[in-house]
Amino acid sequence: MKNKSLLVLAVGLILIGTVGVGNALTIDINAVTNTTTNPFVINFEAGTYNVTPIDANYTAWSAWSDQHLWLNGYSISSSEFSAFTVYNLEWVTPELAFANALSTSFTLASAGTVNFFISDNPYTDNSGGMTLDVTLVPVPEPATMILFGLGLLGFAGVARRKK
Repeated sequence: MKNKSLLVLAVGLILIGTVGVGNALTIDINAVTNTTTNPFVINFEAGTYNVTPIDANYTAWSAWSDQHLWLNGYSISSSEFSAFTVYNLEWVTPELAFANALSTSFTLASAGTVNFFISDNPYTDNSGGMTLDVTLVPVPEPATMILFGLGLLGFAGVARRKK
């Protein structure tokens, strides 16, 4: 009986660990090429997405040819929401800019395209960019939650019989 209880617990924990696991997508926004007129465009399913700057190909960008200040801003738009920019001041090094970069999220009511870009004009003297991790926020599946609930009821029944 004890082995069955441990087995049910292990299966329940595995199910909890797999509920709504979303796949991450890495997006590189180049400060010279991915501007308002040429955004990085990608199709997404309906849902809520978290956007997090990551230390990969790009960590910051400069809007000046002499690179005396670095930025960590990026913009996002869609047919479902107006363009918004996530921005946190100007920094003296790319490392400081990245260390202070901000995350955001967006929600799509239906499948559609989302634009990622650097909002700067003129952009020909820019350098660098931002690398973003875009992840679907997990949503528990009803069937999995029902199975988990039944497992908990089983545990309650086992505990009651022991008393």
